[in-house]
Amino acid sequence: MATTETRRARKVYVHPVVLFSIVDGFERRSEDAKRVIGTLLGSVEKCSIEIRSSFGVPHNESQDEVAIELEYAISMFELHKKAHPNDEIVGWLKKDTVRAKKTGTERGSMRAEFKMATTETRRARKVYVHPVVLFSIVDGFERRSEDAKRVIGTLLGSVEKCSIEIRSSFGVPHNESQDEVAIELEYAKSMFELHKKAHPNDEIVGWYATGSDVTEHSLLIHEYYSREASNPVHLTIDTTLKGSQMGIRAYQSCKMGVPGKTEGTIFSPVPCEVILNGPERVGVNWLQRTKSTARQSLKPLSEMQHVSSASETLLEMLESVVSYVDDVLAGKVPGDNSVGRELMDLVTSVPRMSKEEFESILNSNMQDLLMIVYLSGLCKTQISLGEKLATVL
Repeated sequence: MATTETRRARKVYVHPVVLFSIVDGFERRSEDAKRVIGTLLGSVEKCSIEIRSSFGVPHNESQDEVAIELEYAISMFELHKKAHPNDEIVGWLKKDTVRAKKTGTERGSMRAEFKMATTETRRARKVYVHPVVLFSIVDGFERRSEDAKRVIGTLLGSVEKCSIEIRSSFGVPHNESQDEVAIELEYAKSMFELHKKAHPNDEIVGWYATGSDVTEHSLLIHEYYSREASNPVHLTIDTTLKGSQMGIRAYQSCKMGVPGKTEGTIFSPVPCEVILNGPERVGVNWLQRTKSTARQSLKPLSEMQHVSSASETLLEMLESVVSYVDDVLAGKVPGDNSVGRELMDLVTSVPRMSKEEFESILNSNMQDLLMIVYLSGLCKTQISLGEKLATVL
């Protein structure tokens, strides 16, 4: 336990990487899973809890019981402690609602073979990176040991035709000097085995390192990952923030030299792009608001505040579109065919109706929503009242 004294925390601080990790797990859950659960890791200081990391735990849930793979959670926590020894479990579950799932094998005998992400050796035309990967890398760099100049780790995702999508990552402890580099391969293998249990569709697609340069040790590390994936990608993250931005570059190795004689290896750049799904875009937009605050922290908004903020953003976007169309019609700026097609698709996707019809539909839906909110509040009050009466009687 993170603390031996049972007391209520006055405040809980959550790092962004935790939220992105949870959303990523929810978006990639199995089809029959209604929700995801997991372990929160961090520290307890006085009357506050700081949550710095998390990992999902596979489980099966029904109306009568919930089965959690406790062996998986224990193994993940042990591996996490090797990389972050100061982290403790700050989340918990009631014992009477949890039973261990029988796996039929001992924890020490759990093994999963490394599989190649693709059997065909070919260069990727583009690399797509999800925000949770960048947050995970930056979080590992900020919490590295004092003598470590950079952090490295494994990239997980999938290869589709000529593109690579990186959806997750984990750091790998290593020791690096001028003459050699030592990587804890058993740690990397165990982490991948546990990750495969939660996300069976993910494969090793490469590795990452912080820093803007490809060092002489990069080739040694790349050779190891070349045995685990076909033509892996090497991702570099410039955490020095040169030019007030984080440089992200992707490379793949290529052979060079004279055939039949000495051959070498070079790292050839590959176009890299950060992509976001719906929940990730909401999280990124929310984090951008901390740039204008002194403490770089924000309180969660209410539902009405979310609606108001979204409406203001939509109005700004519509004003920008209308201004662009007016400038094109007036001949001030040249028209773009691709933009025109997008605007045409946008206009045709909205049903044509008068202002009165729109207001009528909106008011009808709003009345239904208010009725649902009222009934849900009434049910909560009745349940709370029933619990209090039960304790008195």
